[in-house]
Amino acid sequence: MAAELSPRIRVNVVAPTLSPTETATRLVGGEDALPRVASLHPLKALPSPDEVASAISYFHVQAKTVTGQSLAVDAGMSLVQSR
Repeated sequence: MAAELSPRIRVNVVAPTLSPTETATRLVGGEDALPRVASLHPLKALPSPDEVASAISYFHVQAKTVTGQSLAVDAGMSLVQSR
């Protein structure tokens, strides 16, 4: 898609893991579950909504010559093989 829509449109993806928002916190069973979820990630943390927004901003504002890329904002979770 990036090649087809270039040069008018850039196509990039930000792929976050769970971020401690109100909705996500409810999905995992409440605020007490967040440390357990974070511990499953290699960095033992979850990205803040601001970190995810910064990645989106990077593609939108700063990376004018970047297209066809995916940026995992996932505390290393994409490196962990599922069983």
